Amino acid sequence: MIRIIFAFIVIVHGLIHLMGFIKAFKLAEINQLTQNISKPTGLLWLLSALLFITLLIVFLLNKDWWWIIATPVVILSLIPVVDAKGKEIDQGTMVRYLSEIVWFPSAALNNYVQWEQVDSTTAKATMTYGGITASGFYKFDENGDVVSFEAKRYYDRKGGATLEDWFIQIEPNGFKGYEGVRIPAKAAVTWKLKEGDFTWLNLEISEIHYNKIIN
Repeated sequence: MIRIIFAFIVIVHGLIHLMGFIKAFKLAEINQLTQNISKPTGLLWLLSALLFITLLIVFLLNKDWWWIIATPVVILSLIPVVDAKGKEIDQGTMVRYLSEIVWFPSAALNNYVQWEQVDSTTAKATMTYGGITASGFYKFDENGDVVSFEAKRYYDRKGGATLEDWFIQIEPNGFKGYEGVRIPAKAAVTWKLKEGDFTWLNLEISEIHYNKIIN
């Protein structure tokens, strides 16, 4: 059983690194990897993928020297191969921060987040930090529960990032209480693209802690 688990882990890591190479050289659109990857980094991803594949073959053949290949694989896996930066990444990070306020309500009171009433069920949240501004719209129902969050966010494409609609749908019956704080625990995150909707994440909060020091 341990051999099967180890082999599965190696396969998954190899495929992830291969996807990084494909994205770097724009051989296909890999929506699961949302950050830009340079070509030199892509070559490093390819090398890692080939080593993972070689390790898998040698390991399954029961060769005693499989650990010799495993050593450089581990070292390469520890190297940070993505260092995304730029206004697109910064704006996306700020939009994500605004969307996650529903899980940490006290963050809505920060002075760098401004609120504006749009209508009886919609509020606009605007965050300005480090010279960059991002906004999003919260929708509420008649009970004051959050229904959805929508914003413009940069979506990485072959020809460069484009500003697209980013939508979070809260599951109506998905609210739960954690340590006395009632939050939406289930949601779906969807890119509203011109070629069609792309739901890249269905999430469920199973556990959350507030005001605790993590050692």
